[in-house]
Amino acid sequence: MLSAAVFCSVAITLSLLTQLPQVLRSLRTRATEGLSTGTVALSLLCCASWCAYGLAVLDVAQVANNVVNLALLAVLAHALVLAGALRPWQGVALVAGAVGIATAVVGLTSPFAAATLAAAIGFGAKVPQVRVALSGAPLGGLAPLSVVLGFVSPTLWAGYGLAVGDPVVLLASVFSGALSAVILWRRLPPRRTLGSLSAGRLGPRVARVAGAVDTRLPQPARPATT
Repeated sequence: MLSAAVFCSVAITLSLLTQLPQVLRSLRTRATEGLSTGTVALSLLCCASWCAYGLAVLDVAQVANNVVNLALLAVLAHALVLAGALRPWQGVALVAGAVGIATAVVGLTSPFAAATLAAAIGFGAKVPQVRVALSGAPLGGLAPLSVVLGFVSPTLWAGYGLAVGDPVVLLASVFSGALSAVILWRRLPPRRTLGSLSAGRLGPRVARVAGAVDTRLPQPARPATT
């Protein structure tokens, strides 16, 4: 179906682009406040497992998608090392361990086992990041664009799962989207974000739209003065 193909194409594109702003921000600023090393580690293992599965069953699309993400996540692990959040050996261990575990699963068991491992990890990969977001820790190190794309991408995958009648993809995407929504809400609170945009953060056109939306939202109650 055309709708399923559109959902899939856009979702794959956004999946490839989601990590890029975070990698560029972390390398440029060396700021990683709020970035969960647990989520990075689980995401590395998830991508490595999907790569191993794709290579084993000769799924070119699966390999292409996850090799790019695996490379970006490896660079992100390096950025965590540069920022002092990880020691050099820990960064190497994260990448090498993920690739080694995924390769061992395929070699010692089956490609299906690697896919099962990847799917299971995918369900929980964002949980450590959500815990950091809800803890009240500063989230200034999270790239806003990556946070937004991290929410939009699973939403599109959910649309794809619904279009093709795949309950596994639909359920996994809805769960991932719900976790991403929590991260988005904590990193870009609606009221503060609208205020920043209406002040001209992204230019006058966006400022006009954001200002119009902001004026239509219920205004916070002001404390009574005596």
